[in-house]
Amino acid sequence: MLGLRPTQEDRFVLIPKFFVEDMSFCGVFDGTVGSDASDFLMKNICHYLCETNEIKEIMSLYSTNNGNISNDIVANKIKGALYNTFLNTDKGLIDMCRENKLHYASSTGIAVFLFKNLLTIAHIGDSKACIARWKQENIHEGI
Repeated sequence: MLGLRPTQEDRFVLIPKFFVEDMSFCGVFDGTVGSDASDFLMKNICHYLCETNEIKEIMSLYSTNNGNISNDIVANKIKGALYNTFLNTDKGLIDMCRENKLHYASSTGIAVFLFKNLLTIAHIGDSKACIARWKQENIHEGI
């Protein structure tokens, strides 16, 4: 629903298999004053994520240990990777806005990284995440 805005400014990226089967990445970006910033994030955040030393270290550990890595080690590396990804993507966005004279373009965002059963969420601005779990109850007909 667009509400009072003439265009949709939200963008997302979804990578169910981020390099390997048991890693996933997702991001949702809510652009403001147009979709320039959210378009940039959608198209570039994965590049910045893949360029972090932390992701490179995770992939190195993953390949040398046949996928068996401690969640504690991975948790700290993912935290650092997302933090650095947000910083570097922001720098890239600022440069793009400066070059294109987009003085008011901005976006909020949320990113989710799933490694096996370890879920890490990062956000900037007023974007939020809600975690829910489906619990199926025993339902008996006629009761």
